[in-house]
Amino acid sequence: MTQDATPEDAPERGRLDDLIESVTDAFYAVDRDWRFVVFNRAAEEFFGLPREEMLGRGLWEVFPDGRERPFGQACFGAMERGEVHQMESPSAFRPGRVVELRVGPLRAGGVAVALRDVTERAQAQQRMREAEEHLRLMVLELNHRVKNNLATVQAIAVQTLRGAESPAEAREAFLRRITALAAAHDILTREQWEGVGVAEIAEGVLHALDGAGQRVKLDGPVLRLSPRAALSLSMAFHELGTNALKYGALSRPGGAVRLAWRCAGDPGMLEVDWEERGGPPVTPPASRGFGSRLLERGLAAELRGEVRMSFEPEGLRCAIRAPMEAAAA
Repeated sequence: MTQDATPEDAPERGRLDDLIESVTDAFYAVDRDWRFVVFNRAAEEFFGLPREEMLGRGLWEVFPDGRERPFGQACFGAMERGEVHQMESPSAFRPGRVVELRVGPLRAGGVAVALRDVTERAQAQQRMREAEEHLRLMVLELNHRVKNNLATVQAIAVQTLRGAESPAEAREAFLRRITALAAAHDILTREQWEGVGVAEIAEGVLHALDGAGQRVKLDGPVLRLSPRAALSLSMAFHELGTNALKYGALSRPGGAVRLAWRCAGDPGMLEVDWEERGGPPVTPPASRGFGSRLLERGLAAELRGEVRMSFEPEGLRCAIRAPMEAAAA
């Protein structure tokens, strides 16, 4: 393993050789001229180089790129100033592996290097850092969603109370709207808040309205919405469904609703159409209620698009247009 020892120090050198061979870390040492004088079995296994070929060779001959790396700076610091360095870095000799290096001076002159493969530990630490960062972002996102939800509930409460004729009516309307919001949240939670299809949102909200789910025909491709767009559309579908049950097509046995959506144009636009047929004759309302304001102002602002309500005699029609970049997951 080492160069020949003199008879005087042979017993001590033999014990030292045995000790170096017993360690599991790769270990090697170079003399003042940067030539290998020690190269243990673990180093042979790590580098895949036999010690017979290594002893006497120059360090920078074997590792020509080492001079310019932190490893080289540590070696020169140990050789010239007696410094001890410990570092963790990608292995230049074995791509994809991470090594922990300990570089220090030899008492008789030269440099000793011990290294171990810590790839698994480094990967575990990286996963831990990524998990901590993911958790931090989740907490921030949760805080953001809670604030948004509280603002939404506050707006629903204020607008419901403002437009209600009696406390009982306000209570019923408020509970229905909160139920619609909760249904959308349940669907998004099931999808891990990574987006949800238009059909899933429509079905979840409309089935929560007694008598609406079975009488609304859904027609459209698979389009996944962002959580923000899904929540906005869920409230819109709730208001449209509620209005249809009380005053529109779904207030009569023969009435029906068609809810269609598609992606059209370039750049892509989300187009959603709510069309009622078979209900009582429709006339434009004298004033806008909470539902109309939510659709024409709130939904349009949330989706950066436009919402048009057409009070046609044969039935209400609501046309929603928004850029896909603002609505898609």
